[in-house]
Amino acid sequence: MREYIYDILDNSNNITIYDPIDINWGNFVFKRGYYTHYVTQKDIERPDLLSYTYYGNVNYWDIILLINNIDNIFDVQPETILKIPHIQDIKNFIKNKGVV
Repeated sequence: MREYIYDILDNSNNITIYDPIDINWGNFVFKRGYYTHYVTQKDIERPDLLSYTYYGNVNYWDIILLINNIDNIFDVQPETILKIPHIQDIKNFIKNKGVV
């Protein structure tokens, strides 16, 4: 799953794999703006579908939560507002290891 998120450069082949948990998501900047999403019960049960809805795949749901400072989706109440960033902002942020 992570191979879709990273700009992968292998150490033996000049590849570096970034761990998104090690990135300080508190520094994330919405350079291209964001979509506003009101959480539903279905989103709480299937957060992977959030990623699919906005990005066409399920690979970014955990990053959406990290950007919104959510550790546990089951602590979120329906109607909570999430900011959904543009995918290029996520990719650039990971590539730059969280440096703005």
